Amino acid sequence: MTMANQLEIKSKNDWLSWAFERLQSAARSVRLSVPRGMGESFWNRFLEIAMYKKRGLAITVLVDPDPTTPDDLFHVLRALPELEALGHEVSWAAAADLGYFLMIIDEANAIVVAGNLSEGVDLCFSEYIDTGERVSELRKAFDRRIADGIWGIDPEAWKEWLHHASLRKPTKSSIRQVEKAQKRLKYIVPKALKKLPKRNCWLLKPRDSAFGVPEPPGIHHWRECVKHDIICMGWPNYTRTVSPGNLPKKDSFARQIRNAYPDVTNFNRAFATLRHFQVDMNINDRVAAIEGWSYQQRTLVRFHGWTRVLDNPEQHEGDNGCGLIRQANWQRYELDLPVDAVREATGLQSSTHPIHRISDGAFRRLIALAEEIRRNKGDLQLVLDLTVMNNTPVPNGLFG
Repeated sequence: MTMANQLEIKSKNDWLSWAFERLQSAARSVRLSVPRGMGESFWNRFLEIAMYKKRGLAITVLVDPDPTTPDDLFHVLRALPELEALGHEVSWAAAADLGYFLMIIDEANAIVVAGNLSEGVDLCFSEYIDTGERVSELRKAFDRRIADGIWGIDPEAWKEWLHHASLRKPTKSSIRQVEKAQKRLKYIVPKALKKLPKRNCWLLKPRDSAFGVPEPPGIHHWRECVKHDIICMGWPNYTRTVSPGNLPKKDSFARQIRNAYPDVTNFNRAFATLRHFQVDMNINDRVAAIEGWSYQQRTLVRFHGWTRVLDNPEQHEGDNGCGLIRQANWQRYELDLPVDAVREATGLQSSTHPIHRISDGAFRRLIALAEEIRRNKGDLQLVLDLTVMNNTPVPNGLFG
């Protein structure tokens, strides 16, 4: 059966009302593609609803990179950072269009709309789906398309590229000229987007010394991270002489570390750690804080929480040994995760360095694992509480 036979013809206002009603009821996650031709009105309404959500949603957006529809692109690229500023966890990828508009709410129901969705067209094919098997199929198709796309392109860099990109349009109406222009776009757009700045994701071990040197007793870097809402690690006082955001030459760095800390031998690790923290890490990157996790570890991995990077490196005045810091807004979990599940989520066998760069997908899987463990922990606690209540005698007269 074709999609047209499955779907019911509805007016544009009908499916928009459906979509926004379901968005208002969303409790955990939203997956959606970009509705072609809807422009500013759609995203303004989307942002308005997102603003009043008491709990942040995991929002994943499939962005069609076709630069011949710049209005749609500019509006979604404007909305992405605004959604993040409202406290939602937002992911996006540039990927080929599905051919229809799709919104999946909480992995429980979905809205599919086919046809021209522009403001001037009043009819389209739309369907609301709430059967688990069909929603699961749509979710898997969406996730496959997202996984094949280009993740986390910086929205501002993308808009800047769109503004200055030299994308010549065909001057003749012949089919051959149109096909030639389309082939050129398919070649140059993905190539250009891959070169744009991306949002990075990191694993951080806040109790590890950045340079592998013994630290004085009493330094608890995670406590400092939480107390001051900062990202910090075990930085010897050497970093107080480093200008924030600047990277010293590797030879000079090794010489100074060797003179100050003769026990340090792994200069490559030390320099890579400093480079990641000083240069590679960008504002709006995601950082997950963990503790432990060696190669032969069979015990649980402590997951402290995650944050967005809010600022560039700066000097931190204090006696905690953390000279360089970045501002943060930690979402705390404080959970113990099974080490095998962490390995499967991140694709890493261990986290031996203080900072590891991981993919956006690995970061999302790690957060999803933590959410599942926290949810199961809450369910278990509820069962225990109910068990205690059911086995506790009720004093006479308690209910009148």
